[in-house]
Amino acid sequence: MLLPPGQSSNAGPAASNVRSPGSCTGSEAGATPARPACAASWIVDLFVHTVCLLVASKASDKESLISASAGAIFPGIIQQYRHAAECAQRAGFDGVEVHSANSYLLDQFLRDSTNQRGDKYGGNIENRSRLTLEVTAAVVEVWGHNRVGIRLSPVTPDAGNTPLDSQVMQTYGHLIEQLNRFHLAYMHFIEGATATSRSVPDGVDLDALRARFKGAYIGNNNYDLNLAVNRRAEGNVDAVAFGRPFIANPDLVRRLKEGAELAVAPRETYYGNGAKGYTDWPVLAG
Repeated sequence: MLLPPGQSSNAGPAASNVRSPGSCTGSEAGATPARPACAASWIVDLFVHTVCLLVASKASDKESLISASAGAIFPGIIQQYRHAAECAQRAGFDGVEVHSANSYLLDQFLRDSTNQRGDKYGGNIENRSRLTLEVTAAVVEVWGHNRVGIRLSPVTPDAGNTPLDSQVMQTYGHLIEQLNRFHLAYMHFIEGATATSRSVPDGVDLDALRARFKGAYIGNNNYDLNLAVNRRAEGNVDAVAFGRPFIANPDLVRRLKEGAELAVAPRETYYGNGAKGYTDWPVLAG
């Protein structure tokens, strides 16, 4: 297999993440972005293609919002996801993860706080789920169901401090039930608010949502070894995703096994700005 950049010859399977930022970017980044008809003004600090952009998306900016009423854009959006999946295949990845989380494009369509469309991609839960399901179907056509996962974040406000859906359990419950027909390799949840808190609003039960998925489940967000082991023992997760700890600990698995202290990378080194503080962390001696 052709290994993606940064992967060693003894690396495990690698999945590429496919996503579109949607309203989290603007014309400053190039062409007018696709987005749901969102009336709110917001400022987003977002990682896009390894570049941090500070974008102000104003409701009065009619030109940048023109695509909100252009139903003809959807076949093109789905084709872009299909093309990204094909590129990941040619690059030698083992699979892809559809990113329908973190208030990026697909999540913007899911949430009634951001989706104010009146066509078949907006309004009721079935319509707001449509784009995520159509994108997933397109990616599965490229890879096959057992090489595709999906990422969801029902209660995170990131990016952009985006309001949650008003009916989290109903909206994501419906989506998960519909996703089951694809027999995906896994579902990957951000449990709580990304990188900050594992707490969830009253009336939301992420484990109950997880139980509606008929497949492997990956838990994510502020896990340490004890929490991972306990959640696995309780049957609440099939696997755990460690993200930020890997930046400063390239030998994270060994450190966890040996109970070694973990280094912590400062956030300003996460995205871009060269190798210093990003790829130059040492491994344990011996």
